[in-house]
Amino acid sequence: MEFFKKLMNIKLVIKPPKTKKVLVYDSSNIQVFENLLNKKDYNIFFNRYEELNLFILKNAIFIFIKKIFKFKSSSLSSIYVYEFIKASNPKLVITLVDNKLSYFLLKKRFPKIKFFLIQNGNSLIDFKEILSQNKKELFIDKLMTFNKIYAKEFSKYVKGKKIIIGSIKNNFVKIKKYKTIKVLFVSQFRKFKKHKKEVYVTSQDKKKYTWEDFYQYEKKIIKLLAKFCINNDYKLSIAGFYENKHGAAEKNFYNEQLIHFPNLKWEVYNKIDIYSTYKLIDRSSLVVFIDSALGYETLMRNTKCVSFSVRKIKGRNFGWPKKLNQEGPFWINYFDETKCLKKLNHISQISQNHWKKLKNKYIKDLIFYNYKNTELSKIINKEIKK
Repeated sequence: MEFFKKLMNIKLVIKPPKTKKVLVYDSSNIQVFENLLNKKDYNIFFNRYEELNLFILKNAIFIFIKKIFKFKSSSLSSIYVYEFIKASNPKLVITLVDNKLSYFLLKKRFPKIKFFLIQNGNSLIDFKEILSQNKKELFIDKLMTFNKIYAKEFSKYVKGKKIIIGSIKNNFVKIKKYKTIKVLFVSQFRKFKKHKKEVYVTSQDKKKYTWEDFYQYEKKIIKLLAKFCINNDYKLSIAGFYENKHGAAEKNFYNEQLIHFPNLKWEVYNKIDIYSTYKLIDRSSLVVFIDSALGYETLMRNTKCVSFSVRKIKGRNFGWPKKLNQEGPFWINYFDETKCLKKLNHISQISQNHWKKLKNKYIKDLIFYNYKNTELSKIINKEIKK
């Protein structure tokens, strides 16, 4: 049923794509590219097939059938991608999809086109296992990363130049501090696809974790925060992952945990757009996260925060891929309620100047912020003017 719903929502295009300087691979973060590029300069390849180009599909089907008769193996979807890129004839292909192996292989197919990839989160934690098993050479002309630690980790698997830009979405939001929220928890809640017992994550050491395994610590942490907020007469705020139309399941998840705390005031803030959560962070005195990329973006925004990276999944320790102790002034990699509460009390009470010194002492190399992405804009403009 879900398949047919998606099928009915596909937009069909008859004309071939126009030739543009830039091809944006995937539309899921198109707001970023609208801010970064001139609209007349780029096309979009709809990687999730929200839009299907019938002209390209016709050519792809013809090539696919020819390959079958010649006993050559190739998927129709990959042929469609190749034909779309050929028809678009861009100077540059760029994406924020940093966990799709097929994108890393496109350079070999189109050696004269430049391929850029922008890190969009911390998916390398799980994706590195796929990269390490790959036997083909992977090349990206310019791979933009959060920091030099990630640049070094990507270099183990992908050839090409690495450039540190910080978080592209975070960079587009000016840092404005006005504290109206005492405690903000970064939700990583996602709806399970079929059932809670299905495999949700495979770790770097190939262990499999179900949805229930993964989210058991959200339940522990949110209850811990409830106690902390009640003891200090704070309201607990939750930065939701979903926008309003999909936020009901997320709110219900937290309601099931917090229903046992009748004296607690709490609220889930649903996303308004891809930038709204950064503004929420700037309003917060203290941000708490488990292992979300948004937590590290909080550090880039100089907001006080505490990380409880307690999932016991390889690669999800605080600061990965940087090697840090299991516990530090504002993080802990195992669940100990007494120690967790102690860190919350300590960090919430220190001054902003003390916080900056503490943060820079341990994780200065994890932090980079370039307002309006001026450095990235220069790199892209230089490329498309050649």
